[in-house]
Amino acid sequence: MADPLSILGGLTASGQILSTIVKTVVAISEFCDNFRNAPRHFVRIRDRLIQIRDILVEIESQIQNLTDDDFLPRDIRKHLHNAISSVLKEVIQVQEYIPRRTSFTEKLQWATFRKRLSKKAVEELDQAEASLFKIFHFLTCRNAMILRVESRQRQPKTEQKQTKPWSAIASRRAIRQINFAFLNSDSIWRRLGVSGALSYVKDDQGHWKSHWLLGFQPPWSWMQSVLFQIDFANRSDGASGVRITSGHLYLQNRISTDHPFMRACQSGDIDLMRQCLDDQPWVIRDRCITTGETPLLLAIKGESLEAVKWLLERGANPNDGDDDQLLPVFAALGMKAPGKSIFLQLAPKWESWFECLRLLVLHNASIHEVVHGKTLGMLSVFSRYRSTAMNDHTINYINFLRSEDYVDFDTTDRQGWSTLGLALQSPSQGLRAIQILKGLGVNISRILDDGRSYLSIAIEATKDISILQYLYDNGCAQHLNRQDKWGWTPLHYCVFAESGAKCNTGLPKLHFLLEKGANTETRAGYHNLIPIPGLSDFTPIELADHLEERHPTGAGLMLRTYARAEEKFYDAVAFQHDIHV
Repeated sequence: MADPLSILGGLTASGQILSTIVKTVVAISEFCDNFRNAPRHFVRIRDRLIQIRDILVEIESQIQNLTDDDFLPRDIRKHLHNAISSVLKEVIQVQEYIPRRTSFTEKLQWATFRKRLSKKAVEELDQAEASLFKIFHFLTCRNAMILRVESRQRQPKTEQKQTKPWSAIASRRAIRQINFAFLNSDSIWRRLGVSGALSYVKDDQGHWKSHWLLGFQPPWSWMQSVLFQIDFANRSDGASGVRITSGHLYLQNRISTDHPFMRACQSGDIDLMRQCLDDQPWVIRDRCITTGETPLLLAIKGESLEAVKWLLERGANPNDGDDDQLLPVFAALGMKAPGKSIFLQLAPKWESWFECLRLLVLHNASIHEVVHGKTLGMLSVFSRYRSTAMNDHTINYINFLRSEDYVDFDTTDRQGWSTLGLALQSPSQGLRAIQILKGLGVNISRILDDGRSYLSIAIEATKDISILQYLYDNGCAQHLNRQDKWGWTPLHYCVFAESGAKCNTGLPKLHFLLEKGANTETRAGYHNLIPIPGLSDFTPIELADHLEERHPTGAGLMLRTYARAEEKFYDAVAFQHDIHV
């Protein structure tokens, strides 16, 4: 390791502060890597140093045209100097306790180190870790500010291209607010018998068109309602204003589910559908008398892609829902009306669901609506009935939503579910999907309203350790021992998930959390979503013992092994401290 005086002297030179910190970080990282049996303080510091090193390299590539004061103000440079020198001092002091020659066995090396390590050194090491944590967050914010400055220096044409998607996002959110007034069953419009749907499409040349469908169900006429359809567009001569391209007034009837046309739509009988439509052209706009389902919804329910395509080509409205305002795009992904199923949505079982979704959007179906508190990105798309990589469309689905300017990737529902939760369920594309979502601005270190983090959700949702490692390295390390409103930590959720698993070999998720330093003594309380009969206040070890009474997996033994190793370490530290005293 370099001489600390020369390193600290280099830090005082503002022009060399970035390169010196990078060299220091690399030196400390190599020191931590060389000592394999280091306590968990070293492991956490090593991970934090690697993160700081990576972000410093990224900042270095952005500051070529900025002065030192623009990069780091003088006071901030002084604070950073004090923090990095404190880290160096503590690590160098701890290094003195380690034998300079490599022992023949790791046990002998660890025993020698443990005898010479004092309690004070461990406490100072914790303070050094806290300093690194503050530096990491500061550099993250500073990097964002530098990128913001660089973006302001771009040419006006580039700025216009960057602001164009935001105007589209604002338009779609405004339209969604209008549609939500008609989709919400508690709204005054729905109670008055008024329904409606508004769609809006804009191309790259700035040309737009809008489709407005308004329906009214008179209180005195349950079997029939009035539909008014009108299409708008911008003026063809380029001047400001709106022009009406078409307008229609229809009567919509409620007919029996056993009507030949309705049965043909659900069964996919194209010949019978064509015959019924030739005899009664208005039947394509009718609804079922009991549920309000349209012919298009029945074709989706019957999993007939050909029937869906046939109806759309003949003018079926892809934004018209049933009496529960279940829209066709949501029905294609397996959503059910509340009360009709235990689960609001299960992953679609039919193989053509993705082609059906593309077909609906091709005919101007909106993907930006909220139905029963769910956006389209919150719906599960991977069915465990077909647990093969060929049926995993997670990345294709996310890319498809992105291509349609989907705006709700970082939106969560009341239970904390979001598009990130969808990615966590993917058996073969989860890590890549999470990386794509992070690039789209999704905050993967978000704390949900109930106190959980995405690390807690990932522990239950995925078996891929690389996903857990990615979340840990990108902001979730600080949530390792975080308790939610029930007092549960990620380790509690892991014990619950691993203890109930079948054919579990090695308990990899449990091993991952324990290696990172998860606390085995944190007590949790009653969880209304995961009731544990017979337990009301428990540690992860007590939870594992309780669950293993029916399903032995070895989780309790692993937890006790790690807990005993921690106790031996701190007992040795306390014993050495008493000797010095």
